[in-house]
Amino acid sequence: VITYMCKLQPPEFVMVSFAVELDRFVNRRKVSSLDRSDKQGERPLARDLRFVSSFVQHMNHVLLNTTEAKSLRNVLKDCVATVDDDETHHQRSRLFHILLHSFSHNIAATLSLCLWAGAYRTAFLQLNRIDSLDINLITLLEIDRLVEMLERPLFR
Repeated sequence: VITYMCKLQPPEFVMVSFAVELDRFVNRRKVSSLDRSDKQGERPLARDLRFVSSFVQHMNHVLLNTTEAKSLRNVLKDCVATVDDDETHHQRSRLFHILLHSFSHNIAATLSLCLWAGAYRTAFLQLNRIDSLDINLITLLEIDRLVEMLERPLFR
């Protein structure tokens, strides 16, 4: 669906729109599901955050692997590493920060976005903030997929 939407609209618009909607979704769910549990004993907020993480993972896949998002990849490539004082650089940097806010729900997506944009210090800080208790099999598999992506020609 995200790939198809990137055919209809500019990928920058699609990704920012989804980022804003994900932020709204998370904020609404935090307020509405303070201490309720569902039938399996799982808290609705935890389930919702897993959904958001999965959705961000799909957004990341579209961003890095589809031809529809090539223009967005070109805009974001090294947008943080290169420093210019022109308005274009500020817009590219702002786009990166908007996407980073929503991509932060998935560690592999966050790292790949930071590496693509040249935000190496941000990637380093994100890795240092990971609590060893938060690492589970799913997180390890996502990081393994990230390493596989880093080995592809896209990142060379």
